[in-house]
Amino acid sequence: MRQPAMPHTVNGIIHGKTIELAEDPGFESGEAVVVVLQTAPEKSRVWGDGIRASAGIAADVPAAEEAWLETERLRKSAPC
Repeated sequence: MRQPAMPHTVNGIIHGKTIELAEDPGFESGEAVVVVLQTAPEKSRVWGDGIRASAGIAADVPAAEEAWLETERLRKSAPC
């Protein structure tokens, strides 16, 4: 395998001095690499957190839903 052209992020699980990667990193077996470690953010276990996170900034703006609903109402009532 070829070395990736740019650094990339691969998730994994650490077991003592061994890290089990979630995917093939794209390096030759035995090749020397530099590893930077950080803990992964905890996954939310609350139903609906995923969709709220995907809503971005609008998730915390109460008027955003009303504005969207009004836009949809206007769009649907507009002549074709």
